[in-house]
Order: sequence, then C-alpha cells, then structure tokens
Amino acid sequence: MGKHIFTEEGQEDGFIGRSIDTTIRNYIENPSQQEGVGDKISKTRIERGVAKGTNNSMYGKHHKEETKQRIRKIAIETGRVPYDPKVGSYMKGRKGKDTPNWKGGITPERQVAYSSKEWVDAVKGVWARDKAICQRCGKNHNETKNRGTFHIHHVVSFEVKELRTSVDNLVLLCAKCHRWVHGKKNVKNEFIREI
Repeated sequence: MGKHIFTEEGQEDGFIGRSIDTTIRNYIENPSQQEGVGDKISKTRIERGVAKGTNNSMYGKHHKEETKQRIRKIAIETGRVPYDPKVGSYMKGRKGKDTPNWKGGITPERQVAYSSKEWVDAVKGVWARDKAICQRCGKNHNETKNRGTFHIHHVVSFEVKELRTSVDNLVLLCAKCHRWVHGKKNVKNEFIREI
C-alpha cells in the first residue's frame, strides 16, 4: 500500500505530518464509500491520522553502522550474543542450567508424575478400559467433533501418591464433564472420593 504525508493547512510539508496507509486516507476523505473498512481500522488511528507503528521514534529510520557495532559490543559484554542467521538463536540447544530460567533443578511434582512411564501406562489402560467414551455423558472420542477434548480425571486426589497412577483411580471424562466434576454444580461429588 502507498503511504501519504498529511499535514495541517499552513504547515510546511512534513513538519507535523505522519505517514499513513492509503486505506485510512481514503476512509477519512470519503467514509460513506468505504464498506467495512471501519471494522478493520482502529477509530483512534483514524482520528489521529496515524498508521500502525508510525508513532515509534525510529519509524522509517535505520541505525548507523557505528551504532550497530556499539550495540553489538554491549550485547557481547553482557553475555548476550547478537542474532546470526547462519548460526540461529544463541539459545538453540541450551538446556538445564545453561538457560536463563534455570531454578536449580526444581521440577514441579505433577510434571515429574505426568512424564513417568507409570503414568503413560496408566493412561493407556484407562483409554482401553473406558473405550474412548466419557464416563459421565457417554460422548465418544472417536467422533471427529470430539477429538482432543478428553481428560483423565483422578477420582481420589492427585495428592495421594499411592493412587496417582492406579488405573482404578482414574476415569476418562470429556472436557465439559471434567469442568462440571470440579465445579459447584457437582453437589453429590460424583467422580470424587475422599480418603
């Protein structure tokens, strides 16, 4: 799209002008002929006469090579390696303590449990036992519209370590029923058992 410079009357061209998309210019000049354009363009941008990103002080400008080198030097000194398209991100391949979010090897308990072989085997057992059918409403997972909407629910809380991966403590529910089970409407505590 073309760009235009709008200026107030009596001002030198470009003195207070801002770059703006042709679509916005057309909308401002002739709003009655623009069907649906108002939905696509922010009213505030139209009122201000500013295209997206143009209020950035660096818009349309480029750093000098000297400035780029200074920024690069500071980044290297502070341990940040500038992006190199030939190499990729400096974070690529980093794991564990080599990443900035490393918290000393503390993995949440649920994450450890859900990545264990015992959990994977238990999930397979529940899916086979319940035949991919929600045990509350009878919705079948094998229908296209229901794909990816099923959860494994712990009847006895996850906090009871001995029963976490027990197939007898797990039940297959669709997402809607799983929310219902944990919601206020489940006054009879269906699919929930306290120990």
